[in-house]
Amino acid sequence: MMLKTAVIFDSCLGSILSYNEKKEAIFEDYYLPDGFFIFYASDKGDMLQNRLLKTCDSQAKGALRQYKEEIASKSHNCNI
Repeated sequence: MMLKTAVIFDSCLGSILSYNEKKEAIFEDYYLPDGFFIFYASDKGDMLQNRLLKTCDSQAKGALRQYKEEIASKSHNCNI
């Protein structure tokens, strides 16, 4: 049994069907691998993929903010 994996995009809406049908390369000569499918979502709406995209975006922004704070904190503690 082949596992199926969904990849959620918030761009390229006009190309998603071609990517999924392997009629268009996703990058250079690379096509979507077997078992992978692309779904479109935005941060608007209540469908599962929209909520997932919104949650991932929020978590990524929080992680980036925390990383920047840690870097700034470490640079202030430098004994150069």
